Amino acid sequence: MSTSLKVLSRAAVADAVAQLGEATAAPKCWSCGCLHSSLDAIEQAIPAETRPAELDAAVCAARGRLVEVKYECLGCEVCWPPLAMNALNVDGEACPADDVHARPGWPPLPGSYAVLRYRAPAAICTLTNVELFEQLRGRPTGDVAIVGTLYTENLGIERVIQNVLANPHIRFLIVCGADSRQAIGHLPGQSLVALARNGVDDRMRIIEARGRRPVLKNLSRDAVEHFRRTVEVVDLLGNEQVDEILRQAERCAVHYPGPAEPFAPGRAVNTLTGYLPERMVSDPNGYFVVYVDRGRERILLEHYRNDGLLDVVVEGGIAAELYTPAVERGLISRLDHAAYLGRELSRAERALRTGEGYVQDAAPEVGTTCPSTPGCCAPRATRAEDTTCRPAAISAADSGRGRRRRLPRWMLPIAVFALVATAHYLWLGFFPENTATSAGAAGTECIDAACREAETCAPATTSSWAGRYIAGQNYWLGLSYGSSLAFAAVALRRYREWRLCSARNLAIGSVSISGVFAVVGCYLLGCCGSPMLGVYLSLFGATFLPLAKPLVALLTVLSLGGAWGWMRRRERRVLAECGGPETDPACHCKK
Repeated sequence: MSTSLKVLSRAAVADAVAQLGEATAAPKCWSCGCLHSSLDAIEQAIPAETRPAELDAAVCAARGRLVEVKYECLGCEVCWPPLAMNALNVDGEACPADDVHARPGWPPLPGSYAVLRYRAPAAICTLTNVELFEQLRGRPTGDVAIVGTLYTENLGIERVIQNVLANPHIRFLIVCGADSRQAIGHLPGQSLVALARNGVDDRMRIIEARGRRPVLKNLSRDAVEHFRRTVEVVDLLGNEQVDEILRQAERCAVHYPGPAEPFAPGRAVNTLTGYLPERMVSDPNGYFVVYVDRGRERILLEHYRNDGLLDVVVEGGIAAELYTPAVERGLISRLDHAAYLGRELSRAERALRTGEGYVQDAAPEVGTTCPSTPGCCAPRATRAEDTTCRPAAISAADSGRGRRRRLPRWMLPIAVFALVATAHYLWLGFFPENTATSAGAAGTECIDAACREAETCAPATTSSWAGRYIAGQNYWLGLSYGSSLAFAAVALRRYREWRLCSARNLAIGSVSISGVFAVVGCYLLGCCGSPMLGVYLSLFGATFLPLAKPLVALLTVLSLGGAWGWMRRRERRVLAECGGPETDPACHCKK
């Protein structure tokens, strides 16, 4: 139905004339379907005989600028022809453009980019400037189809070309931002501009590109030539001004020649949907347990045979230092096992660098819940005071020994110490320590008096075991015996696991030390009832007596501390020289 003249106010006509004037002055509108459709709708709704003179003049002026339609709509932020129709209250399909959004299936390849509008004529590449990329993606316009980054002169350029060719509406590629050698060293911007100007040689190397390896192995020559023929590369290298870049995109839209002929890629790459295996196959070479040692800032990798026997321990500061010897020494025989190990070592390295907690994950089909998952051992304290769960199928090595729950490693020395200390207490309860009075030696009355003055002997009137034990300071001897035998137990365990003769010798020595202290230690130091007591009293007086048994404990602790440090140094040196705890036991004992 025609719009009668009487319903058109002067303000509406003036607004429509102003909007049509803007469209008439903009070259990008001359070949745009928006202006063509708007003029048709206005002329149909308001016939020439009823059209106001100023409006008729504006319509005629716009008609005089029209050229062949090259695009349906540029999706401009301000589209003048539809505004003129709105002012005149004219119905019709003035703007056939779709909303600004990404089109499903485009771009075909993933990357660091943001899709703004499928039908826009220009793409913008900010190279390595992520900040510029974020600024441009935050200012979407109808002129820009996609904004993205580019880091390499080979794979990166290949991906850009394939994504651009997949959208025939993109006819311009604006290359901007800093092409810094210091940032990446590949000069992707210069290589991309050189490709547009010079193409590639017989080896698919970009001619006159100064990047490190500007070779396009995953593109055909036809794809490169189609890109050069249909897409104009605009060189704005070094320009980081957002407004100027967007103005260049607007100028590109003005000269938009219309959609290019679609390009059909000659070689299609299949896309597979990822999946987890229904069941894991055990690696015949064994499985791994990963630890994070924060104290020494190291990662420890333990390799176990499938019968549960510790085979090799590898340590290093980064993941590559551990999986390299694991591969070279043949500890891995399956690719899925290698993939699992690489993932876990990367997680452990990150935990070591950031201070995050690390718990070894399960194999994919087992899940990650620990320790409640069936078959997952209880957490145990590592050398770095982390808790590590050893799942039932660590890298698909599901051994029977791996299914059993393990007690924490610190339980062994604590249990041995408690057992020995309790046995010492019970022994002195059944067989009390002789006092100087019962010794019968010459001068024992004086010695006994001095002993009781120093409170180092159990009084005869003390009837309880605990009273005699405390009054006689026998807890110091219990500490000595318990520490010696606890150390012996730990050393024997390390000999069993690491096959180090130094640990075996120290274990035997610790038992011997405990025996020496039990048989002759108290005698030599002059405990109450010892014939040496009179000698020490004559030399040092009664003040020496309270120090006798504490001195035994001090000597024990110092000797065990030195032995532990020596054993750890020997372990590290032997493992470095022999190549592992199980490779050559004879070597371990010779070193």
